[in-house]
Amino acid sequence: MHKNKPLPERPKPPSFKEIIEDVDCAPNDDVVFSPYFSSDDIKEKSTALEESYLETSELNIENESPQDEAYNQAVEFIKLTKKLENAPTLLDEQFRRLQELKSEVSKSINKLKESSEALQS
Repeated sequence: MHKNKPLPERPKPPSFKEIIEDVDCAPNDDVVFSPYFSSDDIKEKSTALEESYLETSELNIENESPQDEAYNQAVEFIKLTKKLENAPTLLDEQFRRLQELKSEVSKSINKLKESSEALQS
């Protein structure tokens, strides 16, 4: 049978003074002890990342291979084809709605004419 040995005592957490000493002695590039970025640093880094992305994406677009270009055109063609397949249904719905609006407008015009005639009489 196994005997359960008691676990060793946990180490005590460092004191505030020890933590401050560790932070002060840490090199500037130590990610664990580096302070949070200031808002200026964040803006600077995000601008640099954005510029880097734009440069990279522009290069990718300019240096696109004929196969990539053909693939992108095929994908766009498929999207447009699906859109066109749904167009008749959408157009029918819009046409029905326009007919309803035409009927409502005609009724309103007739009511206005009747009101106008009643006022003139």
